[in-house]
Amino acid sequence: MNNMQMKYIKSLIVALIVSIFFYSCSDNEDLNTQTYMKRYVLNEVNEKIEYTVDPNTFCIGFTPLPDTVFFSDSIKMIRINLLDKYNLVYVDTVKLETVDRVHTFFPNIRFDTVNTVVAYTKTKLDYEEAYQLASRIAQESTIQYANPFLIADKGSVPNALTNTFFVKMQSTTNLGELNVLLGNTKTEIKALNLEENTYLIAVTKASKKDALDISNEFFQTRLFKYCQPDFLRIKSPEE
Repeated sequence: MNNMQMKYIKSLIVALIVSIFFYSCSDNEDLNTQTYMKRYVLNEVNEKIEYTVDPNTFCIGFTPLPDTVFFSDSIKMIRINLLDKYNLVYVDTVKLETVDRVHTFFPNIRFDTVNTVVAYTKTKLDYEEAYQLASRIAQESTIQYANPFLIADKGSVPNALTNTFFVKMQSTTNLGELNVLLGNTKTEIKALNLEENTYLIAVTKASKKDALDISNEFFQTRLFKYCQPDFLRIKSPEE
């Protein structure tokens, strides 16, 4: 093989590497701008725990039924049809369970298995479309909240974001400031543990942000030892 042939082969290899590089970059850019979005939770030491948004899996919280009404096939069908209107598939075979310590402080609060469901999109969405869809769904009178799933960057277990988060205050003397925060964020106390100085706070339909963002806002005031969303996870069939 002469020098001219060697140069020609090298030029082909370089061209191939460059084309692969640019294709990879453009593909990643498309994924980062259209599919993936980072969100974070602030832990007790102010570290950011990052999550990636799954824009095609939703946690839907239906408004609890009155005590006199039992969940039936007809109610289930109403819910299926409602989600179908938003191009979502109601999945009742996937079960959720709590993953955080909220029930350590609030043992009387039980996870609402009847009114919390998983739904998948029929078509692929990007994260902007997912949050726009969640906002529209949450306007329904029979739905409390709708949130895309979050996947922890340090693990593959998807987390379902509910409409509640729990906080532990630095001092009992800050109750007035807590009430101001509740008013400003249109949130409300769902349960409290005075011995632990801990509160379970619920996001309402009037709130402008979801439980994750408001939880971070609360923590950044430095009035709390910690503020964390009440995450759920998909329960393994073996459990």
